Amino acid sequence: MNRRTLLVRLAVMGAALGGGWWLKDNVLWRKPDVTFDPQQAWIDWDAPRTSLPTVRATVAGQPVRALIDSGAQFSVIDRKLFQQLGQAHTFDMPLLAYGVGGGTQLGKGVTLDIGLGALQIANLRAAILDLGPLAGEAGLGSPLILGQDFLSQCLLDLDVEKRRLRFLPPGSAVPGHVLPVEVRRVGRALGTTITVEGAVIEAVIDTGASGLLSLSREAAEGAGLLDERA
Repeated sequence: MNRRTLLVRLAVMGAALGGGWWLKDNVLWRKPDVTFDPQQAWIDWDAPRTSLPTVRATVAGQPVRALIDSGAQFSVIDRKLFQQLGQAHTFDMPLLAYGVGGGTQLGKGVTLDIGLGALQIANLRAAILDLGPLAGEAGLGSPLILGQDFLSQCLLDLDVEKRRLRFLPPGSAVPGHVLPVEVRRVGRALGTTITVEGAVIEAVIDTGASGLLSLSREAAEGAGLLDERA
């Protein structure tokens, strides 16, 4: 499936740019409270036959599949799941979401408490949007996306080979065999500098992308990948 149906960014409607972003970052979208698993146990990926990291989560006591998506600026709950949960309180200010299903959507926000194994997330403010095939069983079957608002509060340890992950407190010791890579903001995404065939390329780190590595045509041309080769 093409993961490009996911959330790209959110903007507060009807507010001046500077004041709107302050409101979004400090009031509407304040950071969640995370209580970490003291055992720092691994969590197996939930969805079979996919390279996307998913976990089994609980929302209001209901088990759901959650996509761990470093490319989503904010967490999202599918509108159908939200209605099933019977949550009564939402944000009064509407949101304009870009990049969901190839168009724009009007939505609202809701505060959620989520469990990931022994880890607990309290007061997570998520957007309520129609996630389409991503949430359905014909797609990934993931009606919940955990984005940068949650991931910024922890260290995400991904073991792709064994299809498992864990969430560690910020400042946790890194295993000796792991080499750190500097990541920085690229617009509203996370990025780093890599080399492909000797060419220096700015890359976006996106755990929700459907491909392990995707290159734009311009980047591929710059790396010489489109040249005829023996």
